[in-house]
Amino acid sequence: MGRLLSLGANTLVVIVVVMAALTVIGAVLGLPMGVAYVETDSMSPTLDPGDGFVLVPSALAGPPEVGDVVVFEAKELRGGGPTTHRIVGETERGYMTQGDNNNAPDQAADEPPVQTTQINGRVLQVGGTVVSIPYVGAITEETRGILDTARQRMDVLTWRLTNTSGLSTTQFGYVLTILLVALYGIESIRTREGSK
Repeated sequence: MGRLLSLGANTLVVIVVVMAALTVIGAVLGLPMGVAYVETDSMSPTLDPGDGFVLVPSALAGPPEVGDVVVFEAKELRGGGPTTHRIVGETERGYMTQGDNNNAPDQAADEPPVQTTQINGRVLQVGGTVVSIPYVGAITEETRGILDTARQRMDVLTWRLTNTSGLSTTQFGYVLTILLVALYGIESIRTREGSK
């Protein structure tokens, strides 16, 4: 039972590290990639609200095709911004997009046809099926809340100790990463010594 629990914990660590690495690599390369999640039910049942997915940047995924689920920068939908919908057609003016749970294409409303330059990336599909990661949204929001609280407390501590303003988001991210790597290293050493 202990080995199974250890294997599960190690697998979870590997998944988190890979997801974080994808996000960091994307940030370094200036490409949106990594794990994201949907907030609405427009893609149900393919992706329910809170379901995560792996975003493959357009530079790596190649040209979009009809049937692909893409993340694009909408101009009008929900006030504009990143939107995850399926390409349902292509015209000389651009791509037609639609949520799997929607009755009409986005272009039937005020959204103009989507241009290639608006597409951030393609949602990973295996065998034509979107790879969905349940609960990513809930976990992300809960983690964000915990990290915001931790950052606020660290800012207060920094102010009390140094009489200077708190850490920036980037600095806090560095501190948190170093802390997690250190804890993982300590646990790895402890586990190795315990198995001898």
